[in-house]
Amino acid sequence: TGSEGTILTNDPSMTAWGWVVLDKKGNVIDCGCVKTEPEHKKRRIRVSDDRVRRIDELSQSIVEVIKKYNVDFILGEAPHGSQNAQAATMIGMVIAILQTLSFTLNIPIEWYSEQDAKKALLGKKSATKQQIKRIWKAVLRNLQGSKLRLLPDRYLSLLPGRSNHKRTDRRKGVPCRRGKS
Repeated sequence: TGSEGTILTNDPSMTAWGWVVLDKKGNVIDCGCVKTEPEHKKRRIRVSDDRVRRIDELSQSIVEVIKKYNVDFILGEAPHGSQNAQAATMIGMVIAILQTLSFTLNIPIEWYSEQDAKKALLGKKSATKQQIKRIWKAVLRNLQGSKLRLLPDRYLSLLPGRSNHKRTDRRKGVPCRRGKS
């Protein structure tokens, strides 16, 4: 690992993996979103082979970020609450991707829950989506273009998905970058 003290924060997902790189003082260096979509029908391949393709795209993209910014520490929001067996499988896959990258690249990792993030932001674990949106609108108003100002520590782990990239994920309204095929 490097000596610059960079942190990679992650909001992992198979469809839109949000990430932010922070310096040791908490300044945002870069951020983005890696998007993958299921293509097993289009490619006429097994679902399992398509999942492997998507894992490869996500892994390669995150490794590029880690290498580019000499990441020393990884933070990840632990996904939760699957609606069905397929969603549960996807949760396990994204956790495994990030944990395996941490292990193989010898970079320490820390996981936090959605409730941890809510408590850090609002002081309570039972915050509603509307409360979170209202706070984030206020936070984002304080960010100025590409020169992002230092945010309080309680906001730092909540940043994945914020970016200056032009293309956005229509479902979430966050900027995205496609993984490599």
